[in-house]
Amino acid sequence: MHKTLRRQFATVDSFKFPPKKTLGNKDSRFVEDRRRLLQDYLRRVVNLYVTSDQRLRSDTSKTTLLQILPFFADPPEKTKKESKSKRKRSLNYTGL
Repeated sequence: MHKTLRRQFATVDSFKFPPKKTLGNKDSRFVEDRRRLLQDYLRRVVNLYVTSDQRLRSDTSKTTLLQILPFFADPPEKTKKESKSKRKRSLNYTGL
């Protein structure tokens, strides 16, 4: 998402995209800081779109936002069959 946005808007390079956590880093402070940074980043992206896209300036509904920025959509719910097959594949994983 960040790379795609950077190609569309040079301004996005100035938005701080938070780093991913390292393996096993579940420190609550790290997670909370990253959540805040992600929230700030997304607010900046939405604000950029609202100020630069006429459709969003005239209609700031969720439907319009999702038409322009589909990555904000909720993920589709998995069926029971999909969940079982993914679980089965992960059980077969033998590591490196």
